[in-house]
Amino acid sequence: MAVNDFRTNLPAGFRLEETEHGLELSREGERSGRGVRAELQWSRPGPHPLRRALRGAPGAVVDATAGLGVDAGLVASLGRPVLAIERDPILHAMLVDARARLADAETADRITLVHADARSLLCSLPAPFERPAAVLLDPMYPTRRSASALPPKSMQFLRALLHGADHEGEIDSLFVAAMSSSARRVVLKRPPEADPPQGVGTPTFSIETKLVRWDVWERG
Repeated sequence: MAVNDFRTNLPAGFRLEETEHGLELSREGERSGRGVRAELQWSRPGPHPLRRALRGAPGAVVDATAGLGVDAGLVASLGRPVLAIERDPILHAMLVDARARLADAETADRITLVHADARSLLCSLPAPFERPAAVLLDPMYPTRRSASALPPKSMQFLRALLHGADHEGEIDSLFVAAMSSSARRVVLKRPPEADPPQGVGTPTFSIETKLVRWDVWERG
């Protein structure tokens, strides 16, 4: 689809344009190159909590809330096939562009992109993801009332794209769909102070950093 096809999906004051760096979402009047792009190339050194969350569960992974592709890119860099599901058409187009920009063809081949609502797709996953090692959930965080600083630009833009969504209700329905899937693990990324979903018991284990907590449920 052409960039103009997404014009009606853009929030007020935003634009989507093809730049030399890739498909970019930016505010109107912002200089080209200063916006936000999806990135599937993982190049950050050092350990990452998601690596630990997946340790001991080999195989393919489903990223049910692909967003700008950060988690999907990390999973693919670990040599795992990843199904990246994104329901927003603009974010999905940006992910397609990011995969096309990947310099490593083998990494690109490990990433399958789907434009769909994960809550529907998780009940009938396509091959070779019918029995994934894990389903990753990184839903939109609620706005922190006590926050004194603006969130990163990428998060601000995601909030603008997904304005009006019932984020808390969406977290519950996404989690129910993930727990009803055939995944061997469900991994939920939340703020450290957030309560786990109700009615499913405590996580098997959690990995916590200063800004994020990864809750992991083993499902056999």
